[in-house]
Amino acid sequence: MAVTAASLPVLGHRFDVMGSAAEVTLVGGDAEALSAAVARLHQLDRRWSRFRSDSEIARINADAGRPVPVSPETVLLVDLARQGWRRTGGRYDPTLLAAVRRAGYTDDFARLAAVAAPPPAEAADHDPGTCGRIIIDEGAGTVELPDRSGFDPGGIGKGLAADLVSADLATRGIPGGCVNIGGDLRLWGPGPRGDRWRVSAADRTISVTDAGVATSGTGRRTWVVAGRRMHHLIDPTTLDPANTGVTAVTVIAPAAWQAEVYALAALLSGPARACADLRRWGVDGLVVQDCGRVRASRRLRRRP
Repeated sequence: MAVTAASLPVLGHRFDVMGSAAEVTLVGGDAEALSAAVARLHQLDRRWSRFRSDSEIARINADAGRPVPVSPETVLLVDLARQGWRRTGGRYDPTLLAAVRRAGYTDDFARLAAVAAPPPAEAADHDPGTCGRIIIDEGAGTVELPDRSGFDPGGIGKGLAADLVSADLATRGIPGGCVNIGGDLRLWGPGPRGDRWRVSAADRTISVTDAGVATSGTGRRTWVVAGRRMHHLIDPTTLDPANTGVTAVTVIAPAAWQAEVYALAALLSGPARACADLRRWGVDGLVVQDCGRVRASRRLRRRP
């Protein structure tokens, strides 16, 4: 009898990592592969968390202005973030750490939500060209941030982690799977029912495989400062939490890190430009406006 994807065992594990709820689902996998995936995500969290003083991200921030030895994964993370900044014309900017902190996002979100956030300090200037001056020496394995700047891995870290772990699992021969870190998804192969994966986004269900899916939204991570609701998506033109008329954007892209970059950049584009920008970047997405209207790129539009 032929073995179909629908007849393969489905294994899953839910846990917390990178300050988010996560889940790894394997179609046709085994417990050893599942455990390895979970361990790998925790390893990347230890390297990339800006809230751990011993992480590689904390070290490059503390030593801005000097080259810092880091792992190949961190070199890749910073390089892809820099690529995202270039591709979006600076709308996605991973060097807004000071503005993120001024908004009150100073601790892991689970702890931040449990305490009163401090009032934001007076806004400082940000050079929009900062990201372009990051120096990466792949041969030496070092990253050097411009002096007095900071790098926030944010969503791209979750997306890239999902991509890396999915690649590891596919290399192991796992037929299909989904790595989900706080809603950043990397999916490959068949889903649990033997066909494409189904992802709920905005007001519809999307059929996906071999892709990354990510959502950026102003209502996902919020806290209150001096009576004002704040969120973690900073507009590089104002250095304040974004208020563009777009509540959320979901993007489907070849990789989860790309989906993260383009989802945030499209949210910052505003309702009049978001779909056009997604088309220009060559990805599909759903744009939810503050009024509740959902706009979709051509391939995601509902058929009459």
